[in-house]
Amino acid sequence: QDRHPHDPLQPNHTFYFHVDDDRVIDAKFGGNSARWINHSCDPNCFADEVDGRIFITALRNIAAGEEINYDYGLIIDERYTPKLKAE
Repeated sequence: QDRHPHDPLQPNHTFYFHVDDDRVIDAKFGGNSARWINHSCDPNCFADEVDGRIFITALRNIAAGEEINYDYGLIIDERYTPKLKAE
């Protein structure tokens, strides 16, 4: 089913995970807790695709209670990207 990647009420939020030029995972209606991992320009983990599955791998030791995050590698919109990178 085709749908727009962004909810107009939340334009900077999406559950799409870009795998490659031909594949996107849409976790809006299902998936596991990995869909809640937030973006960081200084991530503590990365996403890796192996045989059609996505694995989240730590880049360093992550303390208990520390937020897990990775670099989405997205440019949402040129007018928003500098602001988001600053946050």
